[in-house]
Amino acid sequence: METDLEKLLKQTAAGNQQSFKALYELISPKVLAFLTHMLGDRHFAEDALQDAMVQVWNNASTYDESKAKASTWIVGIARNRALDQLRKSGRLKEVLRDGEYSIGEALYRKNTDASDEPVSDVTSGRLVLCMDELGDDPAACIKLAYMNGFTFQEIATAQMQSIGTVKSWVRRGLQKLRECMHR
Repeated sequence: METDLEKLLKQTAAGNQQSFKALYELISPKVLAFLTHMLGDRHFAEDALQDAMVQVWNNASTYDESKAKASTWIVGIARNRALDQLRKSGRLKEVLRDGEYSIGEALYRKNTDASDEPVSDVTSGRLVLCMDELGDDPAACIKLAYMNGFTFQEIATAQMQSIGTVKSWVRRGLQKLRECMHR
């Protein structure tokens, strides 16, 4: 599949509409599934997919196979479109808040038997503020890891980064979250 995607992407870069159509048909189910999982809403995911594929059409000539696989490049574009959509709609904080307990567990619930207690509204609000301080990449990695259950490899693919970079972002991000939550 990856070879087909690269071939179709190169033909798309040359302006071949039929190749773009074939590329869309080949990759869109995977990207839509990723976006639906990330956004939690099929309608928003379809909008983000459309935006991403328009960007793929417009920027196909910038694809460099030595830097990333075609699927990774396309999923990265889709991820960025989804994050933009969340920011514009104000849903980024809502999405972060939906999973606050998972991050709360990572920050507070180690070796305690209080894991069944709900996270307070004050803690939830503080967590959202602290997530905002992390920066987009570390926050996105932590969200994908702790709220969506992604592995480091899946996060690295989505972020178009090395596993080492992703692990560093998560490790440093969690450290900053702990420090921020204890201020």
